[in-house]
Amino acid sequence: MTPDERLEHLASEMEEQADVLEPHLDMNFWVEGKESLEDVNNVLRQCGTVICAGGFACLLPKLQEGGLSFKHRLPYYEGMYGLRALEKLFDLYPSEICYIFMPEAYSHLETVRPSDVVSHIRKVQEAKRREKKSLMELINEN
Repeated sequence: MTPDERLEHLASEMEEQADVLEPHLDMNFWVEGKESLEDVNNVLRQCGTVICAGGFACLLPKLQEGGLSFKHRLPYYEGMYGLRALEKLFDLYPSEICYIFMPEAYSHLETVRPSDVVSHIRKVQEAKRREKKSLMELINEN
C-alpha cells in the first residue's frame, strides 16, 4: 500500500467501525487498558478500553502487514515511535499529523467522534491533492 492508500484505509475503517469505535475513542490515549493487541473488535469490545486514531491504526491488519506495530505502548514503524512513526507511515508533514492525531486539534469539540477524525483526514487528503495539482500545473507551464 502507498502512504495515501494507508491513510484512506484508516479513514474507511474508522467509518465502517464507527459504531464499535465511538464509545472507546479518546484522542488522549494511544490505547489504554490493554497491554497487547489482538483483533480490532476484541480490543474495542473490552470494558474500559479507550483508543485514539493512532492506536486504532495499529490494530488494522492491512497496516500491520505493511509494518505498523505497537511497541512500548506506542505506534512503531520502520524504527520510529509515536507520531514520528505515523508521519513516516502516512508520508505526512508534522502539521498534518498533528491535525489528524493530536487531541489539541479537537479541543473545540466536547466529544470526538470517529466522523470528526475522518473529517480531518479528508481535509488533509484534499490539501495534498491540491498541492500535487498545483505542482503539476507549475511543471507543465515550463
